Amino acid sequence: HSFWYDEAYVANIVARGSYWGLLTGADRDNGNPPLFWLVAKAWAALFGTSEAAFRGFPAVVGTLAIPATAALGRRLGGPAAGVLAGWLVALNPFALEMSSETRVYALLHLLAAVNCLLFLRWLESRRWADGLLYAAGLAVSF
Repeated sequence: HSFWYDEAYVANIVARGSYWGLLTGADRDNGNPPLFWLVAKAWAALFGTSEAAFRGFPAVVGTLAIPATAALGRRLGGPAAGVLAGWLVALNPFALEMSSETRVYALLHLLAAVNCLLFLRWLESRRWADGLLYAAGLAVSF
């Protein structure tokens, strides 16, 4: 399907906005974290502002969420749980839909899985460096 209204709105802001405006909120809405806007702007600079180019970013991020979720499943429940978690994300119609929309959904899925992995790493090690890495992951997610 073609762009929905909210996707067209995002594409328009990304195409017109500056990096500084996207970071500070002057050129974006309040519904998406700054990281989404900055990465979407960089993606558009590399791949263009066509609908296919804009849809490529969530497709790549959604694809990366599969191994991240599999790693989380493996970490929490062992190898079989990891394989199952990866397959469940790969075949989930909702995850597939969100990976085709020019919105923040696929990126938030990836960030949630990565932040869970970072949290588990910090819990096991209790090292400052791991805690700071987890805090940084949370900070860029907002």
